[in-house]
Amino acid sequence: MFFRVCYSSAELSEYRFVESLISPYGLVASRPGECYTTVYKNALAALVFIHYAKPDRAERIFSVFQAYADATTPFTGLPQCWNPCTGSPFPSGSNVGDDSFLLLALSCYMTEYPASTACTSLLQKVKLSLRDRAVTNMIAEGAANAYAALKPYAGEDGISQAMSKYRQSFLNDVCYSNVLDHTVRGALVFGDVAGFRQMHRFAATNTWAYDGTTIVRGFADSQWDTGHETNINVEITVQLLLAWSLWRSELDDDLSWIEGETARLSLPQGPDCAGLPYFVSARISEWTPPAYATPIVDPVVFMLFYRWGFNPFSPGQRCAAFGFQ
Repeated sequence: MFFRVCYSSAELSEYRFVESLISPYGLVASRPGECYTTVYKNALAALVFIHYAKPDRAERIFSVFQAYADATTPFTGLPQCWNPCTGSPFPSGSNVGDDSFLLLALSCYMTEYPASTACTSLLQKVKLSLRDRAVTNMIAEGAANAYAALKPYAGEDGISQAMSKYRQSFLNDVCYSNVLDHTVRGALVFGDVAGFRQMHRFAATNTWAYDGTTIVRGFADSQWDTGHETNINVEITVQLLLAWSLWRSELDDDLSWIEGETARLSLPQGPDCAGLPYFVSARISEWTPPAYATPIVDPVVFMLFYRWGFNPFSPGQRCAAFGFQ
């Protein structure tokens, strides 16, 4: 097994930030010192640990979710929200998008460790629950996640039919002119780059509320933001950078400037450890502590994906993409 080294100080600091969020129960917190996380955030972290040949850390995440799945009959999905300080779920419903990212991470794990049996049961349960929850009237982001997660299993019973439903759901809900998430999913899941023609609608320039002086360019995540708060969403901005980098040969725009803009938002958390905030300016309904002042796992992981040239929606391509053949 190869160990991928961090090739830059920025990459090293981002990896160490993700590592710093590991709780005693194995789950990764959303932000430093926070007793809150989600399945999605832990799936992202698991992909990071798999990439850096730290399977034990990914397995600890999977084991928490496995214990819940084993104790739940019938299993219809994981609670979306969890307390990393206790390793237990908060009262919350399951989320197709979150569970889909978990399946993507589990599939990636099995690609790297095909002889392992550590997560085969969880993978099977999550896969079947996504198959059975397929509909044609859900939000585009979740539908795209599910389509991508099920794709490696298209030949199995009922999976291709479920994928067709999720694809139709994406087509029914997609609106490139109103939601930037749709542009990212369109490109990374379905190979459709049409949304990039609409990205100017989400462009924003903010003064970072953290210091009151740094002026940053980026993108809001929806037209609601650009019409009201004009608040740069750092995660979606970095996701757009990733999607652009993987499809740049098909695009006229140059989004390489995003890397430099987000670097100015780096929030040091210790020696060789730094993260990125979720928003740049203050929100109408603010988090505590503010989303502009505290680093969060999501944008940091997508910045790592960008540095690797990795499409998280195609786990089966991981070995070739990362040079682990």
